[in-house]
Parts: sequence; structure tokens; C-alpha cells
Amino acid sequence: MDDLEGVSATLAARRLGLTLRALRGRIDTLRVIDVAKTAGLSQPTWSQVETGVAVPTADSLLAASEKLEATEEEVAALMALRERAKRHEWWHDYDDVASSALLKLVGYEASARKIQMCSSGWVPGLLQTRAWARASINVPGIKRRPENIDRAVDLRMQRKTILENPRVQLHAICGEEAVRYQPGGREVQRDQLRHLLEMNDAENLTVQVVPFTAGLHLGHSSPYTLLSFGDDADSPLFHQEHSADAVLSDNPAEVRRWNYVFGELVKIALPVEESRRLIESILKE
Repeated sequence: MDDLEGVSATLAARRLGLTLRALRGRIDTLRVIDVAKTAGLSQPTWSQVETGVAVPTADSLLAASEKLEATEEEVAALMALRERAKRHEWWHDYDDVASSALLKLVGYEASARKIQMCSSGWVPGLLQTRAWARASINVPGIKRRPENIDRAVDLRMQRKTILENPRVQLHAICGEEAVRYQPGGREVQRDQLRHLLEMNDAENLTVQVVPFTAGLHLGHSSPYTLLSFGDDADSPLFHQEHSADAVLSDNPAEVRRWNYVFGELVKIALPVEESRRLIESILKE
């Protein structure tokens, strides 16, 4: 049975679904509807189980395991994953101010070992100060209740605690515009720049800035994140934010494409020390 230490409920649900899909694939004649009926679920619901969206009851999982001809060891592993997937995590308490897509991203972040973030005009979320986060969440034109703004900021600040784990490697790239903007005023900008300099001192963090002189580049797309988990059982994920929606995909071709884009941005971005000097020069202005 796999060691589940450090595996969040979100990642456990995904791993459970992938394992069930793999077991079904061992039997050529077995269809999704066959497993669903045995589990006492509809085909759409079982499909959600296999994609990590839904978690079955213990009885449904045991019935499906028998249909899938799982060994005793495999059944034990499936039940352990189900138990972990049903665990209540801290981010579940923010479902009133965050979309299901965002909460799923937070759940995957909690288990990630390598995080690559690109956000051209924004300071990456995991590197924002509370004041900068508040200004970015409370953008003029977006109507939010004051108490919801507070909770959304709290959620973003809580996400940052993963960086206290030295095993988590974060590589963040933003555009020069992100460190020149003054959301919330000059003092907010000043504190944010100081925070970036402090964060860049950490051994597990890398911060680069793409200068204006680099010209137009693919980093000007919507903010995106690449997540890797350090375990062969969990393939990398790609997440991209849009104004009204978000995309979360484990499609290998899509992950490879955005890995390539990130690599190209690393080349045109200022090296770490030059990025630091640029931030320091803006602080002096």
C-alpha cells in the first residue's frame, strides 16, 4: 500500500479515480456502465469517481472492486485512498468565497513538490502580501461583500503556508509591470517589493522578472500554474485562470506545451540576481 503521508484529500480522490480506471482497463470487455451498475451508481456518477470529482461510499467501492477483480492488497489500497479522499481539509471551509476549481487547485498545491507559476501583470498569488492580495481581490468593478473579501484574502494567505515546507520548490515568473503597479497605493507596492526580496532569499524559492525590454511573449497569457508531485502515481497538472473560469488539466500534451512555454520565459526573464536588482531599483525610485 502506498504511503499517503502528505497526500491531500484532493490528490487522494484523483489517485483513487486513476487507479479504478487502470483496474477497469485490465479487463477488455468491461465497460464503465458495468462497473457503475455493480457499484449501485449511475454511469455519469461513476465517471465522476474515475475522474476524481466524486468519492464513492465504502460499499460501492467494495462492490466495484469485486467487479474489477482487484486483489486483497489492491482493495486495501483503494479503501485507504477513499478514506483519505473523504477527509475534511482546511480549504473546504472556504467554499462560500471560492469556486470548486480554485479549491481543487489549493488541494493539489497542498501535495505538490514543484510549483511553476507565471503571471505577467500580477504578483504570483503565493508571493502576495495581505495588502496586495486585498487590492487584487477587490478590483474596482467587482462587487464583493466586505466579509467575503476578508475571507478570500484569508484563503490566499493560508495557501502560502505550503512554502514553509523546504521540500516544496516554487519557481515564479512575473512581468515587470507586476512589480511597478501600485494596487492600494505606494506603501502597498513598497511592502510587496520588500516581501519579494525576502522570499527570493529562501533556498526553495526562485523569483524572476520579465523586463519590458523582452517585448511581447507568451507570458502575457492568462496566469497559469504547473504542478508536479514527485510520485509516479501522480502525473503533472496544468492550471490556467481566466476572467470567468479556470482550466485544470492533466493532458500530457497540454502539460508539455506549457512546460515548454515556461522554459522559454525562463530564458528571456532576468536572472535571479538581476531580477533582485530591478526590484531594488524600483524601491529606490
